[in-house]
Order: sequence, then C-alpha cells, then structure tokens
Amino acid sequence: MPLWKARGVNTVIGFEHQSNHVSIDEWTETAAANGLFMIRQPRPDLKADSKEPYLLGWMHIDEPDLKRLDPEGLADQYAEWKKAAPELPVFLSVSGGGVLFRKTPRVVYEQYFKSADWIANDLYPITGWNQPTWIPRMGEAVDICRKLSGGKPQFAFIETSSQRLAWNPKETRGVSPDELRAEIWHAIIHGVKGIIYFPQQFNPFVYDATPSPVSVEMAIQNRRLTELAPILALPANPKEVTVNVKPPLEVTWRLGMEGSIHVFVLNLSNQPAKNAGFQVNDPPDHSSQFVNVDEKSLTVVNNNFTLELPAFGTGYFVVKRSKSTP
Repeated sequence: MPLWKARGVNTVIGFEHQSNHVSIDEWTETAAANGLFMIRQPRPDLKADSKEPYLLGWMHIDEPDLKRLDPEGLADQYAEWKKAAPELPVFLSVSGGGVLFRKTPRVVYEQYFKSADWIANDLYPITGWNQPTWIPRMGEAVDICRKLSGGKPQFAFIETSSQRLAWNPKETRGVSPDELRAEIWHAIIHGVKGIIYFPQQFNPFVYDATPSPVSVEMAIQNRRLTELAPILALPANPKEVTVNVKPPLEVTWRLGMEGSIHVFVLNLSNQPAKNAGFQVNDPPDHSSQFVNVDEKSLTVVNNNFTLELPAFGTGYFVVKRSKSTP
C-alpha cells in the first residue's frame, strides 16, 4: 500500500486475502496506517465496522453480471447493510463490456443498481479487448450505467497493466502513459466521481504489474486531480454557459464560486490536434479575462480558442468573468 500512496492514490478498493495470508483486519489496519481510505467488503459485525474512520463504503461482490447472480441476493444484502449503517454508501461494480454489448439484460442491471449507491464499471479497451480505438466506449459505458441507475454517482476502472488475458492474442499490450491519461480524463469528462486503477496481470498472476512509465504518469495525473479536486467537485457543465468543441476534442467545464469558467479539454486522438478549437458562449453582459493555466499553444479571438494539443493531451483554461459596466 505505501507504493499506491506514493502514486497519489487516496483510497483502496476491495479487500484481498492474498491466498489467505492477510486477514481483513490486517488489511484494514494497513490501509489506515498509510492514510488510505477504503471501500471494501464488510466485516461480520456490521455496526462496529461502520465506525471504522477510514471506511468510505461497503462493496458487493465484483461483477455480479458475469457471475449471473440473482439481483434479489444483492437486494437482501443491501437491506441488511442499510439497516446497520443507513448513511454508509454501498458500492457495486459491473462489467463494462456486459453493459455495452448487452450480455446481461438492461432490466437486470436496473435491479442490480437499486442495491447500491455508487456504481462502477470496468472496460479495459486496450489490454482487455485489444482495441485501442475503443477508449471512447468507456464514456459510453459510464453514460449507460448512469441512466440505468437513475443518475447515481459513477466510477470508472482504469487499466494500468498488460493483463495477459488468455483469450487475447499474445501480442496484446497494456496501456501507454498517454492512453492512461486519456482514459482518466475521458472518464472525468463523462462525469465520474472517482477513478479506480486496475493493476493486475494474469498468466502468470501478479498483483501489481504497472510498468514504471505508466506509474509515473499515474502519479502526475493523481497529483493534478488532487490539486483540481475543489474545482472538479463542482457541478459539471452548468447551463449558465456552454463550451463547444469539435472532435477529436472533448470538453467539460465548471463555474467557480467567483464566476470564473474552468475549462478542461482532452484531445481524444493518438495524433496531435493542430488548429483545434473550442468556443465559450458566455452571456453578453460579462467581460472576460483569459488565463492559460497549462501554457498551451493558443490564440484567442472573441472567446473563440484555437489551440494545439499533443496526442491524448489535455489543457486547462480559465475564463475570469466580471460584469460589464454600462
């Protein structure tokens, strides 16, 4: 766990006993000693466990859709947990591929999602499906889960390793640092409340097979997310203003307490974006001052922004607004 703390992670998800070498009590103590919050399976004494200071929520079994579990079982579990700790969120993760490709009926997902407060899905386009061009499908899976759950908070798993899955060709690779960055920001643009890293490798099994370059990029992005958390936690894409982009750019924005417009842009392409643009549509009674936080190559004319971004690059810009004087 110290390595994950050093990478900038603040929460660990899912207790693993590591072939019965670690108890849930030991795992919990280790997480707390490293200052890591946790979302995990509950301990037998629910009321006592709910008082654990670092516990953010309890979690159901992973991917009940692939295991074809009866939704009623999750509903009974949810009712029991909520009786013991009404305010503690319950976390549920499902297969992103199952969601996208309708391997499980939509009505079953709706029933699953009634038994949770926080919803996650895992779609690993590169190492899981050998489809690097499927990064945009991660956002699609998030949007579907949000709709099926009635708007509950969403989370996305992000691949960090070459999983070496038996059904993929041997040459199937893992995510690159640039692709990792793209997956993170694509998920954020689609409104996730948190990202979860999946570092494992199979055949042979390794708990954390994250290569060093990916680990470095992860730490960079985690540090950035921590710094921007107060802004990113604000309501996404408020209707008071709009920001328009054309593919391959994606965008999300926040309206700061001081009225500033915080714009986050992603080039969702493995090629550099040159002369790409976005437009901020602000009410006419405001005057604006532009701040190029990331110091990207950029020109601005009447709130029309033309910029260059590297492959899978991101940009953060702030438009400071003030009421125009008559």
